[in-house]
Amino acid sequence: MSLTHINCNIFRGAGASTDNSSYVAVNPRSKPGSLVMGVSIAAKESISSQVACKLGLEHFMDGVLDYYDAKDAQGRLFPISLEVLEVAFKKANSSVYQFGHKLAAGGRMSSSLLGVVLEDKIIAAGKVGPGNVFLQRAGELFPFSEPAPPPSPTDFVAHEALIGAHSAVSVELASIPVEQGDGIIILPFHITRMQQLELEKLLKEDVVHKENAAAYICKHIFPDVFKIPFSACATLGPETIYLAQAV
Repeated sequence: MSLTHINCNIFRGAGASTDNSSYVAVNPRSKPGSLVMGVSIAAKESISSQVACKLGLEHFMDGVLDYYDAKDAQGRLFPISLEVLEVAFKKANSSVYQFGHKLAAGGRMSSSLLGVVLEDKIIAAGKVGPGNVFLQRAGELFPFSEPAPPPSPTDFVAHEALIGAHSAVSVELASIPVEQGDGIIILPFHITRMQQLELEKLLKEDVVHKENAAAYICKHIFPDVFKIPFSACATLGPETIYLAQAV
């Protein structure tokens, strides 16, 4: 049986630019136990990067929803967490890359993209550019990728393969089975080893079950929380029975 109860809260700093970052969280199957989240951040404060940010996330979600619709229509079995991310990232990159070349802006239209799919007790995370996802279980923290120093504004593009920068994109993917009581933490930037240690300390306070967990975490590990474009925290379980039909 799927984990039927997902409690998710999202934080966005009051000073975060809506032109330079976008995010979305949906239940793609309209059924308990299913969740998809995505966040895109423009590579630069330029019109081309801002367009790439919006376009990349839009087509990422198009890829997700089209994939779910096709799977449901075929009666295929889940889990599909990693598979749907691969399809969605490919569609996002292709759309931004092709649009950029139509405008003679190839290579200059680029953004980061991070996506998370939770389906049938499997969570998968994929990212192109900065950001990280963590699994919290029994007070321990498990990162989906290794901590890294945050890039400066001048080397963001030079040191990251971003959505729309090339015709093909390399996506960092990982997945893991989840259990009742697990917590999921999504952050928009790389964090250093010291920041990860601070995050581990917060877990001892059972921070993932706080009412505003995402905001609480950001305020403790990021120096400029005012401009945080997106962070999320979700807890899984306990199992809940939903009545599908009134009698």
